[in-house]
Amino acid sequence: MATLRIAVWNANGLNQRTQEINLFLRTYNIDVLLVSETHVTDRSHINIPHYAIYHTPHPDKKAHGGTAAIVRRNLKHHLGTAYSEEHIQATSIVLEDQMGEITVTAVYSPPKHNIKTIEYEQFFQTLGHRFIAGGDYNAKKHVLGRQNNYNQRARTPQRHAET
Repeated sequence: MATLRIAVWNANGLNQRTQEINLFLRTYNIDVLLVSETHVTDRSHINIPHYAIYHTPHPDKKAHGGTAAIVRRNLKHHLGTAYSEEHIQATSIVLEDQMGEITVTAVYSPPKHNIKTIEYEQFFQTLGHRFIAGGDYNAKKHVLGRQNNYNQRARTPQRHAET
């Protein structure tokens, strides 16, 4: 596989941003776009020429939250396992390169949930041993430059990475 161009986009509503996303994909020659906060339902239909679009709605099936993976059709890929819980929604595609399969996942985590380390571990275990998981985790640092001023969600993945 040649160089892969992956971008992450928080759409805050995918349907009304389709033209903007199409222009972005063409302008920057993006192969895979990981979209969070799509507000897409099972009844939504989005079309972008030369790209396959896979989406995972919020589990209540209403138009909020959700994710999408937009992948160039000529890339060898298949849809991975969708993950749709109140605290994390994720859409995964699986690409193949010289080293084997790699899962590329769009993630959205609504800010109202206090996610525990075990919940992150359970989610990441669904992605396999090689993955890229990009999106909106809603982990915010309140004051730049102060290491101990993260919200709880911003600290949890860091602690997980150190263990």
